[in-house]
Amino acid sequence: MGATALGVLAASLAAGSGFANAASGFTKPTFVRTIGHPGDAYVYPWGMATETVGPYAGDIVVGDYNNYNVKIFTPSGTLAHQFGSRGKALGQFGQPYGLAVDPNDGSIYVADLNNKRIEKFSNAGVALYTVAPPGAYYAPYVAVNSLGDLFIVQSLGLYSGSPNTIYEYDSKGNALTAFGTTGTSCSSGQFGLIRGVDVDAADNLYVDDVQNHCVQVFNTKTTANTFVRSFGNKSQLSSNTRDLGIDRVHGIVYVSDAQNEDVAEFTTAGNYLGTIGTPGTDPGDLAGPRGVTVGTDGTVYVGDYTNWWVNAYGSPTSSTPGAYLRSIPPTPIPPPAGGFNNPTAVAVSSFAGTSGDVYVADTFNQRIQQFTNNGTWLNMWGSRLPQLNGPYALDYPRGVAVDPSNGNVWVNDTRSGYIKEYSSNGTFISEFGGPGGAAGQFLYAIGIAVGPNGNIYVPDSANDRLQELTQSGHEVAGFPVPCGSGLGYGGYTGCTGVAVDAAGNIYAAAPGNSVVYVFNASGHQIGTIGSTAPGGKLADPWDVALSGTTLYVTEATGNRVSAFNVASPAGPYPYLGNWGKAGTANGDLNRPLGITVDASGDIYVVDYTNARIEVFKP
Repeated sequence: MGATALGVLAASLAAGSGFANAASGFTKPTFVRTIGHPGDAYVYPWGMATETVGPYAGDIVVGDYNNYNVKIFTPSGTLAHQFGSRGKALGQFGQPYGLAVDPNDGSIYVADLNNKRIEKFSNAGVALYTVAPPGAYYAPYVAVNSLGDLFIVQSLGLYSGSPNTIYEYDSKGNALTAFGTTGTSCSSGQFGLIRGVDVDAADNLYVDDVQNHCVQVFNTKTTANTFVRSFGNKSQLSSNTRDLGIDRVHGIVYVSDAQNEDVAEFTTAGNYLGTIGTPGTDPGDLAGPRGVTVGTDGTVYVGDYTNWWVNAYGSPTSSTPGAYLRSIPPTPIPPPAGGFNNPTAVAVSSFAGTSGDVYVADTFNQRIQQFTNNGTWLNMWGSRLPQLNGPYALDYPRGVAVDPSNGNVWVNDTRSGYIKEYSSNGTFISEFGGPGGAAGQFLYAIGIAVGPNGNIYVPDSANDRLQELTQSGHEVAGFPVPCGSGLGYGGYTGCTGVAVDAAGNIYAAAPGNSVVYVFNASGHQIGTIGSTAPGGKLADPWDVALSGTTLYVTEATGNRVSAFNVASPAGPYPYLGNWGKAGTANGDLNRPLGITVDASGDIYVVDYTNARIEVFKP
């Protein structure tokens, strides 16, 4: 039983589907059917900006996070234009994040997060060039001042050692300077996690310093970007603010707050004015506020990622300042039942009551979906919510497993750090964990398995270790143990997929090391699988599944599944063969991630980029 995957995109190192070094007698599994299909919401609004000049002046620019494009809407909500697609070429996105518009010519800067760059476009969406500061490996936010200078944020909350720096470039893409260090002061250019930057009418740069619960202001007309002032505190700004936008005409700063599910208002001098929006899912409510921008008439636009819409609120000079006006689209268009957006893990029940039911971690739709064995959709649960330990709050789940003793479904909710247990129909039962590095905590953990003893096995990926826990969350003696290192598929470390045999031996895929590690039931490493594969290593092994004495391994950048004989858990591990090739036809694979086997031996593979589950019969 194996499961898991990764919500980020990586370059494909397409490998052939030949059977070099394959054992004689190995038969390539036969494609049987697909389960699920691509299925996205109309818009996943994240970054926001407002066009100021040219034919799109006054229009609202929206970074559509999970649809990999940028949409431009008129103030009334009509789609005027869109550009971009998924990919790594100029003009394509790994994930559009923060946005900024140059007030001089209307050109648009997009923080292309997973491609580790900033892309510049004309106001019509023509790709011009990219900027990639050498130290900015996680650059989610951008801003532009009246001189056309570009400010790029480097800040990542997943790792405590991540630098928190702001880089400055000119309008031609030339580096000018950088400033800021990691720290806890709100008055000396020290930053915690940064989520959002914008400039006011005087070219002061406002920085949303989330961890320090303040907004810091810097004068960008001076070479050193000198500190001006700061404002805000814990009672006004939560630990999960997400962006800020400035009304340059009226001198108001708007800070979107995902935890409080509203938008905080300040004057540019730092005086707190109150909030806009209320928590919820009704028109005008906010459940997942992200980007915020101000229209040319002062209307406030807030991207609500969880509700799949952009809300508009009244200008401060209107008769009802801050009042809800309309949504784009008027009614949210959610991802359809049975539709996937970057699914990453799969599990099949062997429990009598739900035998054959298929559970899929629909990662970027923030939910678990349940199907019959023949692919009929049954059920789904979960959504992106601010309270990460909430029963049905899911934050990029990348692991799912089924307990064969009772049919309960275990979910590794990767970004929140929680392991959650549900009944077979999705009713919440329990949870444990949380983000961190202590025993029983998890950092960007990917994958999960239920062992024959009922214990829960979790590759604690970013902590480079493997944990075994009881179902109440207590660490088993001898664990955690080291598991994986180095950068693998998508730039993540540690082990990802895991499977456990009847004797308690553990098999864990380590993409950064191009191997599968084998541990005995006590957590001692007893073997390494991969050297017998073609070329002597595996191409980013991501997940593993066991069927008798055969171990199946998905190779994310090899676009194939390899099979090994593990009759002797301590080795040797004869290579049996592989199947799959890059493509979109039935039986093709495009970044295969999660894998599992049902009671009859059929193999279920998460075809990540093609957004489907493929079933093969050995």
